[in-house]
Amino acid sequence: MESIKNIIYSNDFSLSQEELEVYEEYKSIYRIAEGLLNTYLHVIKSEYDREKVHGDIQFITSRIKSLDSIAIKLNNDGLDFNLENINNINDIVGARIVCVDLDDVNRTIEMIRTMPNIKVTKEKDYINEPKESGYRSHHFICEIAVPVDDVMIPVKAEIQVRTLLMDAWSSLEHEIIYKNKNCSEESKRQLLYFSHELAALENSMMIIRNKEINKRKQQSQRKIKKANKEAFNDYSYVYDLAADILNNYIEIVKSKYYMNDNNSSIQKPTTPRIKSIDSIDRKLAKQDLEFNLYNISKNIKDIVLSRIICLDLDDVNEMVNIIKNTPIINIVQEKDYITNPKKSGYRAYHLIVEVPVPFSTGTEPVRCEIQVKTLLMDAWSSLEHETIYKNPDCSDESRRMLKDYSYLLAEMDEKMLRIKRTEVENLLKLNDQDNNDVKKRVKSNKKG
Repeated sequence: MESIKNIIYSNDFSLSQEELEVYEEYKSIYRIAEGLLNTYLHVIKSEYDREKVHGDIQFITSRIKSLDSIAIKLNNDGLDFNLENINNINDIVGARIVCVDLDDVNRTIEMIRTMPNIKVTKEKDYINEPKESGYRSHHFICEIAVPVDDVMIPVKAEIQVRTLLMDAWSSLEHEIIYKNKNCSEESKRQLLYFSHELAALENSMMIIRNKEINKRKQQSQRKIKKANKEAFNDYSYVYDLAADILNNYIEIVKSKYYMNDNNSSIQKPTTPRIKSIDSIDRKLAKQDLEFNLYNISKNIKDIVLSRIICLDLDDVNEMVNIIKNTPIINIVQEKDYITNPKKSGYRAYHLIVEVPVPFSTGTEPVRCEIQVKTLLMDAWSSLEHETIYKNPDCSDESRRMLKDYSYLLAEMDEKMLRIKRTEVENLLKLNDQDNNDVKKRVKSNKKG
């Protein structure tokens, strides 16, 4: 099958060698600006995590606008490709902060406004005033001072702050509509409707979360024996090594995934994480087990965990198949919580894999978990984790409502997938028609 990405993203433009050299010469300054912006935003995340007023900043991503995107943007605006016009683009450097809910978004916005190293020049509130398409997010246009020789050069950058559900919707819209000039009006209408549905759902979920957080009791931690804690700390380097090996496995899987041009981009960072001592002990306590290395190795399968977040269900299925058919990965257990959701409404595909950590005396097998899910599944599970998982006293009513919301998002996953498939099919037909027209013109010219 012809590359769907090439069909969706195809645009005609050409740049001279001189223009390319100008851009490459200046690109190092953009890289420095991106690095500085990333640092400043992670400072904000660190401060936010320490406050623990609300939930969490889920993740931060950044990028430098691709060369073809820059060229297309300038071409659409009727501008030449030169350094002056490039530097006037507001989002050459871009960053995205994704939060649990609107309370977290509002707090993050205030922190950005007061960050001394980020000079905000303009704001656009697409949350209270969404775009015509249904897009919702808060945008900052700002300047980042970059040291070059003996002077500071201001570089324009854009920061987007949004919730998990806003991010899920915008990722699909960007994939199917934003870069697709031929997207049908019906698909646009359906996506706009989904945006309104998600906004209403988000408000309902936030009310539940705030209600449950406000009544949450401080959970008393069990007293862990000093010797057992020291033994775990001494052994934890093995988990660190397992995480490094698992990360290499995931990179191999991602390379295979991207070889198939029909797949959408992986949506979030996939770096494995190590479960904290408190989280491990909470899990053991639920099983009435003591915190020690034996119980941990036998009963905790997700001390090392990697989440792979895909755009839609087709991509999830493709990713799972690649993992299962990668010989280096030893799968010891699978749990399909997409076809058979948990009682809470949780949906994802889990794979327990055994990672051999090599030492001079032999190998130490460590069980790790890989979770594969869609953006909407991930958004729901993050909200559920904050509202229910960390709150044993959560009311039955809130649990029921969150379960209902899970099934609403599952239905939306299916509908969004149908939109994508429809648009991809239309684009393939259109591309075939264009190819046939070219062949006819070539054949006619030969006859002439």
